[in-house]
Amino acid sequence: MQTSITEFTAGTDELDITRTIRCKLATSNAKNETVRRGIEAYQQVASHMADVLPSYPAYEWNLQNTQMYHQAKRALPDDDVRYKTTLAQMAKNDVVESFTSWRERGEDGKLPRGQYGDADYLSLRHDDCEIHENDKGWGVKTSFISYNPVWFHIHAGGYQRQFLERVTNEDNPASAGSAELHLHDDGTLYLHQTITWPVEVYQPAEVSTAVGVDLNDDPLVCAAVVDDEDVVAVELESGAEYRHHRERVKRRRSEAMERNDLKAIKDARLQYNRYTDHITNVASKRVVDLAEEHAPAVIHLEDLTHYRETAEDPIHDWPFAEIQEKIAYKAHEAGIPVQAIDPRNTSVTCRKCGETNPAMRDGDVFECWECGYEVHADVNAAINIATTNQ
Repeated sequence: MQTSITEFTAGTDELDITRTIRCKLATSNAKNETVRRGIEAYQQVASHMADVLPSYPAYEWNLQNTQMYHQAKRALPDDDVRYKTTLAQMAKNDVVESFTSWRERGEDGKLPRGQYGDADYLSLRHDDCEIHENDKGWGVKTSFISYNPVWFHIHAGGYQRQFLERVTNEDNPASAGSAELHLHDDGTLYLHQTITWPVEVYQPAEVSTAVGVDLNDDPLVCAAVVDDEDVVAVELESGAEYRHHRERVKRRRSEAMERNDLKAIKDARLQYNRYTDHITNVASKRVVDLAEEHAPAVIHLEDLTHYRETAEDPIHDWPFAEIQEKIAYKAHEAGIPVQAIDPRNTSVTCRKCGETNPAMRDGDVFECWECGYEVHADVNAAINIATTNQ
């Protein structure tokens, strides 16, 4: 988890943010057939390249290798359809990048060649996938067969809409990059489109406002905004509903296991994952929104590495790591820096006078025996996290 926080911590004044959005496309049997043939051609090239790539020296595994490019072109199907050579190029790149990643991981596990040949997607270069705004919303022009582009209407929800608007707005510097077409067995077709835009990011040292985030079971998230030593705002996100839902799903899963009902077990797990995803999205958005309201600000997250792992009440059943990752992800997108803070003693130290004593915390209540300060224990911890330096 800490790797994720580090990845999202701001280190420059401007960053390029790249996100991949998943959009359902309006299609037809005829269009699906065209896409299916394209996928088969793409996978044929990829499978061939996965077979021959090990015969090349590892130092030749690069995207600019012209010999590999010609090898990929020759692997395109010899049928009545003239595929664009960029289809072969993208298939070759796909394989080269997978093999290179495998090598950089220390050649851990099997060669990745087995993943090619029967997958359900093809990749398109940025200029072979063009997004256009129209009177119905947005459409996408895909080109993988020469002189025969295929148009699709994009079904855009609220999430996809905000990114598509960026791409088609001439005043917005966002740009659409490479994409993938995924054709499922039930005939549904999805576009996985990468979108990139620049974000100005200020440095943590340049600001005096910090948002400290304390994670617990209930409240699930407590965030405190501190400007120098002044507490500007505090927000709490209840965890009671999540606890109730978690216990209910656990009971259903246990009952299904007793009946050896595999489908019910799977359904319970999916239901739990969907609800956890929803809760973590809501909680993380609330924290980032709070930081944006008081920007410029830096978000302080607890460094949970090796912390609470040995506690009597471990946190593994609670989605703390997922919340932190989503906070960092969304903060990064908003241009807000994130810092990982050592949380040691933040919950048992008085934020007023600095006295530390575990006995001063009793459940949700923190009462300082030295100065008499009394407050919700998680609020006290969040303020301490906000005022803690790296």
